[in-house]
Amino acid sequence: IQEFKDSAARAAMEHFGGQVAWPPGCGGAPARRWTTCDENRDRGDRLMAARQKLQLPRPSTMVPPLTPFTAEGRVDAAGLARMVDYVVEDCQAGLVVAAGVEAQEYQYLGLEDRKDLVRRTIDLVAGRRPVAVGISHPSMKQVLALADFAQECGAQALQLLAPMKPTGGVARPAELERYFRAVLDHSPLPLILYLNAGPGADLSIKDPVELSTLEGID
Repeated sequence: IQEFKDSAARAAMEHFGGQVAWPPGCGGAPARRWTTCDENRDRGDRLMAARQKLQLPRPSTMVPPLTPFTAEGRVDAAGLARMVDYVVEDCQAGLVVAAGVEAQEYQYLGLEDRKDLVRRTIDLVAGRRPVAVGISHPSMKQVLALADFAQECGAQALQLLAPMKPTGGVARPAELERYFRAVLDHSPLPLILYLNAGPGADLSIKDPVELSTLEGID
């Protein structure tokens, strides 16, 4: 039984990037690598106090500039600059979304190219509008890593797709709440709840309304 607990602990830590609350007494969890529920709660309180608010004019638009590609399948830097200027100056977007929606085709890029697209978009916006960075990924570990990267690059918000379950099907409301809360507990940036049935979960009207009540979701 203890061997099974140890294996489950290691698998959970690897899947969630080490950000797993493991109450004392469950066994098998190295103290130097795991945090208790109280420690996670304290960390969440500190993040909540530091969390920024996303200030947008009302009404406002959140616009994802399309990603132009070269004939070789690389991101066209000059084309991206024109696209960002169009979104900011001509469309008067209230917020620019970087690599956050499937129409931007970020999902066809490798991780480093995706991060480069995020970095370039933020640099091109150059503070003229707030930028929300898409952090959707099948791996929770990568979701959290992308959240950290977005903050390092100077993003003002995160955007995250309500996901399907890893095994297929729609997650239960309690599972979705834990999923989004894990991100909110990890990053001080405000989070935009993104819905797109197909790539993500097909939620009822009630589910996103309830998720929007979580502190930190704008």
